[in-house]
Amino acid sequence: MKMSFEGLQRLFTFKMTPKQYLLYQAFGSIAVNGGLTEASMRPKGATLYVPFFGSSGIADDTLITTFLISSLTVVFGTLFIRRDYKTGRFDALAWTPRNHPLLNLFPYAVLGRAVMFGTLFTLAFAPATLGVFELAEIDGLVFRDFVIFKLLYAVIVGMIVTPLNALWVLTRPNPHGRTRP
Repeated sequence: MKMSFEGLQRLFTFKMTPKQYLLYQAFGSIAVNGGLTEASMRPKGATLYVPFFGSSGIADDTLITTFLISSLTVVFGTLFIRRDYKTGRFDALAWTPRNHPLLNLFPYAVLGRAVMFGTLFTLAFAPATLGVFELAEIDGLVFRDFVIFKLLYAVIVGMIVTPLNALWVLTRPNPHGRTRP
């Protein structure tokens, strides 16, 4: 049986409700953030022990990872969500800032939202995470344990940030008012 490109495309672009799409985004972030984290760890592979503080330490890496995952999720996630909207994969949410005032907290502009998400989630997650390391008196991790920590951390942050960004975009997926093709 031969499948055409269009048939394959239809197989992976089924219509979803906005709620299903938010779940799809959350679980998609596991694969993306997990893969990116694993790839970013390859250059550090020669390091056998990762200290808590210092150059390439857990503290610095956690701060940088949190900001980058949060802000890049907004930039790239928004592109994919808008593409999916244009292809008819989901309908926009009928929420407005008037009936859901929380939508006023972040801008719809991608770069502004990326900086705000990066800053907010870095301030919310990184100190708490690093505080747990301090409370547990962990002054470093062997490389294998550091990779496991970073993978889990990146996936958790991504699973929180991705659906929140998607929620903002689902309320206004077509910011320029153009209709679907």
